[in-house]
Amino acid sequence: MEQNYMRVLTMQDVGDRVYDENGQDLANEIILWEQQGEKTRNMVYYPVRTRAFVVIACVEGEAEVIINLNSCRITKKQMICVFPEQVVQTRNISDDFKVKAIFVSAPFISQVSDLRLLPVFKSILERPVLEFSEQQWNVFSSYYTGLQKRIEADIPYRTHVVRHILGGLIFEIAGMYRQTLEHLPEEKTSRPKKLFFDFLQLLHDYFIQERSVRFYADRLAVTPQYLSTVVKEISGRTAGEWIDQAVILEAKVLLKSGQFSIKEITAKLHFANQSFFGKYFKHHVGMSPKTYRQI
Repeated sequence: MEQNYMRVLTMQDVGDRVYDENGQDLANEIILWEQQGEKTRNMVYYPVRTRAFVVIACVEGEAEVIINLNSCRITKKQMICVFPEQVVQTRNISDDFKVKAIFVSAPFISQVSDLRLLPVFKSILERPVLEFSEQQWNVFSSYYTGLQKRIEADIPYRTHVVRHILGGLIFEIAGMYRQTLEHLPEEKTSRPKKLFFDFLQLLHDYFIQERSVRFYADRLAVTPQYLSTVVKEISGRTAGEWIDQAVILEAKVLLKSGQFSIKEITAKLHFANQSFFGKYFKHHVGMSPKTYRQI
């Protein structure tokens, strides 16, 4: 699937430049973003593909965070992690919503990670929301404050100090998730769940070209009726609804990117013509592609 045309959220979109004693831009590696109220609504109001590893800790209020079509809700003293290349959007943000967020560049995450973290990262992808204990919240807040002070301080080797503190925080977060997951009842992957996860993987790979439930059912060696029944029982949505939502999400990102005409987007999403794409989009979104692009 092509991704270079997606509207993306980069480190440069988030924060101001901060330079160390050697003229190195710290914002290429880490940005702390503490906001509340209206300002939190504007960052990812529309779907964007992030180029960073993002940690969002909720201080007050609540919000819905949608990651690759999966909806999560975070409330006070909960955290959610978003990985590079995931599509993220926020909705239903309460008036008192306040966050402490950390944006870390993808190259830096690669530098501080090692094989020990891979199983934890996989678990985070499946369960992105972490509920802090009081002790865990204090640990996170301490790291956040420490990073803030070191970034703002005029000290020698500031970049190296910040890198080491951040590296420690990444391992602390991984440890928090691991502790939480160890206390959760172990889930056995049933055949229906495996079928559902296999469907999602196929959907990720083919949704631009294929919008027929039968295509996915044939690939999975089941009937369309059985696939839709299993998907509905596990997720609350039919296979057809998952397909439509994947297509609409991609369409929204393309429309907001501003890089292509609606005619070009129609072709990229493999619709027969612009009229059909317009009717399809309006049926699911409630407005035309042109109107959505303008709002």
